[in-house]
Amino acid sequence: MKRIFYGERDCIDYVNQGKYAFMNWRFGNGMGASDKNNKSQAVSDNYQLGKGYLGNALVELYTILENKNQNSVADILIFPIMFSIWHGLELWLKGSLLALDIIFEQKGKYKKHDICEYYDKLKKELRKENLNFVLDKSLKDVDNIISELKRVNANFDFARYSFTSRSDYQFYNAPRNDDKQWQKEKDSNEKSQNIVPNTCVDMVSLFELILNTYDSFGTFVECLTYVLEKGETITDEGYRDYLDSIKKTKMLFDDEDDNEDDNGIHILLREIS
Repeated sequence: MKRIFYGERDCIDYVNQGKYAFMNWRFGNGMGASDKNNKSQAVSDNYQLGKGYLGNALVELYTILENKNQNSVADILIFPIMFSIWHGLELWLKGSLLALDIIFEQKGKYKKHDICEYYDKLKKELRKENLNFVLDKSLKDVDNIISELKRVNANFDFARYSFTSRSDYQFYNAPRNDDKQWQKEKDSNEKSQNIVPNTCVDMVSLFELILNTYDSFGTFVECLTYVLEKGETITDEGYRDYLDSIKKTKMLFDDEDDNEDDNGIHILLREIS
């Protein structure tokens, strides 16, 4: 039987570690320890997991577009892509809310999968703490995604199952005259009532939007992990300073990594790592 998972006693080839994905390295305190009761660690772990899901969506979208959507493969791969986007945002939204709970000494429960609700709550919390600059810089791209999901009335499991847990239609496969169909044009022709109107995704726009979200919202969640690590608070002025510092660091690394041989996928993988 071919092994998938390897442990410490299974002769991991650390010299050629590029063939492995280490499932624990990005989590915990960075020194091999982990504490399930440490809420700050949960924020950091959610940030890392969210990077994985959103990064996966970006790599898939880039690969499909770069290969000109051969054999219309996007018609089926769009579902795991959309699931990765939904779950990645859910992790970052939950992590952000949990971080704010720790910083401002309050309590909240985040057990559901409703990212629209979490997004509205995060905006409310940022406004309550007068973090208007943070709100403007970090959530403008997420707002676009959430607005689109609301516009089509997307259910949280729309990318996992073609029918809901109550055996109902999703927004994209409901017949023309069904209430779940987001395209509301009614048709009195009985023959056409069971026809499902086309719903498609503009993958170029989606790629650009997720890439921008990875930068704007991801930077905010990353900042929260540093704030918690140092036991500090978050302010508009502090976030401005943080953005300035990472901008200077990025410019430095861009100068050092100026490699004309880098192709698109290499650049993308570097950005999302």
